[in-house]
Amino acid sequence: VQAKVLAELLALSGEERVFRSWFTYLTIVLWASTVAVWLKRLNDALAKFNPLFIIPLLQVSFIFFAIVSGGIFFREFEGFGPGQWAGFWCGVAVMFGGLTLLTP
Repeated sequence: VQAKVLAELLALSGEERVFRSWFTYLTIVLWASTVAVWLKRLNDALAKFNPLFIIPLLQVSFIFFAIVSGGIFFREFEGFGPGQWAGFWCGVAVMFGGLTLLTP
């Protein structure tokens, strides 16, 4: 979500003016801290579990929660019709279904 906020800031404000606002720097710090937490969790998981399973598990979890949180925060789900909801949930099912095929 922080990466999308930063991308929206850059797209809406233009490169010259966006770096004059404190909010841009706050967004960069929050994004960097999120990346640091993600890398720490990835490193801890790789030390404890089989990489052939844990890397896809972490990626599926990250993608799913990024989509859901972005859809809620940016209100992207409000305009979904029945076909879009069906496609969304089919995509989620395929993603988690593929993960279950990797389970040891």
